[in-house]
Amino acid sequence: MNDHVIYLDIPATQRSRKSTEGPAITPGKKYSIKGDQLPAVIHGLCGGVVFNADKGFALPLTNDATSQPCFFWDTDCDYPAGAILRDDKGTAIVPVHDLQFTSNALTLSGVGLGTPQLNEAKNTFTLQASIDLVYQAKAYPASLAILNLVESNRFSILANGDKVEHVCCEEEKPVLLLNEQGKLLTAILETPQSTETLTQNYTETIDIAMHETLGGIDVETMTVLEKYTSFFMHRQSPFSDDNIWIPVSPPITWGWSLRFSKRHDGVWCVVRQKLLKPTIGHNGMEMPEWQDHTRK
Repeated sequence: MNDHVIYLDIPATQRSRKSTEGPAITPGKKYSIKGDQLPAVIHGLCGGVVFNADKGFALPLTNDATSQPCFFWDTDCDYPAGAILRDDKGTAIVPVHDLQFTSNALTLSGVGLGTPQLNEAKNTFTLQASIDLVYQAKAYPASLAILNLVESNRFSILANGDKVEHVCCEEEKPVLLLNEQGKLLTAILETPQSTETLTQNYTETIDIAMHETLGGIDVETMTVLEKYTSFFMHRQSPFSDDNIWIPVSPPITWGWSLRFSKRHDGVWCVVRQKLLKPTIGHNGMEMPEWQDHTRK
């Protein structure tokens, strides 16, 4: 990170539902549910997840009276009245109106967003987002990772006035940003079950390539409009069909609006800069959804 940084203190993000009775539920672990006329969409509860490069979403529950797998992904869950919940041994969990959850916890202590830095040798601008976090695996051994969605519009204006689009992801239809290895999730840490806290810094680096000419015509300016949504996900270890990736905190959004042009000496510089200050999601826990992907 450079010295020009917006740094925000972020409060603890793990929410829990406290209870004095009832068995403990582990979010992300497989249970079974049975009930008449179950809603297909239930906040905090799903039938599994589909995560691949082309699409990501939570599987809905089926609307019938048969027993089916289910996973809790938010402790603030809208559990359907009258539904019967069972653990992996087939034992009924009661009372379902007062479920108690046991889960690992994540605290996001700060987010830094740096200003663009020119690499003249590579003819690129580099930006970084830096996130300080504290993770505690008090409930189970787990892996912690990050998944990024992006809304992006990058285009150049040529000397003849033509506009050339480089990247265009439609607004409100973010796509998955694959990491440099082409993977969906970027691992942050793995830890056994422990009451100790683990402090970690995660840095996301974005490179923006400048174009001198396009189609033999000089490039006058380049504009970059981008918003990133970072989801911190964790999963119980070891991985199996009996557990899934779930969010451990509300997502963070950050980004920038930038315009680049050349100085009189031909060196690229930033002529307009507006940084989207990192903010934590106001809607609480969210499961990431996407229908396409892009690469760094």
